Amino acid sequence: MKSYKEMADNALKKIKEHNQKKKKNGYVIMSVISVFLLVIAYQMSQFGKSNLDDKPIKEDIQIITEYYTDKNYSYIPPKNGQFYCLIDVLEARRHYINQNVKFLLIVDLFSEDNDIYKEIKKSEIIEEYRRLFDDGYNVYILDDEFSTSIIGIFTEEELENFRSNKNYGYTFRFVPRDSEFVDEIEAITDFDNIFEV
Repeated sequence: MKSYKEMADNALKKIKEHNQKKKKNGYVIMSVISVFLLVIAYQMSQFGKSNLDDKPIKEDIQIITEYYTDKNYSYIPPKNGQFYCLIDVLEARRHYINQNVKFLLIVDLFSEDNDIYKEIKKSEIIEEYRRLFDDGYNVYILDDEFSTSIIGIFTEEELENFRSNKNYGYTFRFVPRDSEFVDEIEAITDFDNIFEV
């Protein structure tokens, strides 16, 4: 079994190779996942605590990143303390019931006060990410100059029994194919495929 350091070194090597390919095209992308891996490596070395601690190497778990459905619905934002999955996620959950899968999803936050929804600040998103991580969810924060998102890899049980914060409503949706975080998402799923998380 490879050590955390070997796994992190391998992931960083993949990122460097990716950036070298981008450099040949005339630009370099500083990958958010590089920062993510450094944070994980720092956390493991300094605190000895991680949601990856004592996790065996994974076997035969498929990560579902999309699911096509021809159904289309309009959605009402959830009230504080409530959560739901968008229709394609619900259909995927039904399709993969009792199978060894996890779902890679964006977690959207909503906050309302007397039926008026307010904008959620970046600091609030990061604080909620930390709460979810501390609760044992396999979540990541993706951040650039335009947006901050919480991405998570969830089991059916975690979605069914999601522990919400009374200050937010939540929706779960698949990452759009045209997301600006496509490279980072791929690195997260590669990293998650290493460990049973």
